[in-house]
Amino acid sequence: MPNFTLLLYVTTKLCCFQSKPGEVEEAVKHAIDVGYRQFDCARFYENEAEIGKAIREKIQEGVVKREDLFITSKLWCTNMRPDLVEPTLKSSLADLGLEYLDLYLIHWPCAFKEDTNNPGKVLFSDVDYVDTWKAMEDVHKKGLAKSVGISNFNERQVTRLLENAKVVPVVNQVQIVVRYAVYYKKNGLSSKRVTSGDFKKTKNNRSKGRGAEIEGLVTQPIRFCFIRSKWMGIENTEVNIYAYHIWIRV
Repeated sequence: MPNFTLLLYVTTKLCCFQSKPGEVEEAVKHAIDVGYRQFDCARFYENEAEIGKAIREKIQEGVVKREDLFITSKLWCTNMRPDLVEPTLKSSLADLGLEYLDLYLIHWPCAFKEDTNNPGKVLFSDVDYVDTWKAMEDVHKKGLAKSVGISNFNERQVTRLLENAKVVPVVNQVQIVVRYAVYYKKNGLSSKRVTSGDFKKTKNNRSKGRGAEIEGLVTQPIRFCFIRSKWMGIENTEVNIYAYHIWIRV
């Protein structure tokens, strides 16, 4: 199995998306107890305060130190205006109870209007993600985020950003759906630039999609996750995968 180091990046992480109120705190505490050290957060998930409470408790108990953890958060589309980047990051830090993030990502390469009188409707704004990135560079220089990156950008958007960036994004985090893994492989996303894989498990004992089709599309990053799951001491737990994240060096 190849070894790699990326910003002290821990290869198994807990994604905190769609965690119900009152559940994520216990989930994070348990994850830390069994060895998880990386947590994937976002302002949009609306649970950073609970995550922060769990982290503080485990630090106070002496289970972990802050430097043992790798905490990621993401800038949501309604906060893409350059003047909102730093205040939004500081709000995440306040909720998480941290002085800095290990990684801060632009969640999506598009911007929504901050306030609207049309609840439930998405209204796009004309904020350019290139301008947003300049503000991301500023929070990085101030030490509020040790590293900055992007998420869900396509090749054209990455190229355009690099043409205007002073600080190169360390990663582009994208989600790969298992049933389409062969498609991604054929289109170059399985190149050596892919640094790591991560998974989401389903809530039941059946993977989403047809079993035979899923089985035929399982690739090295997913096998790697099964290995890591056993290393984490949950070898008796059946883990079914429908999607996983990869970090691509930009």
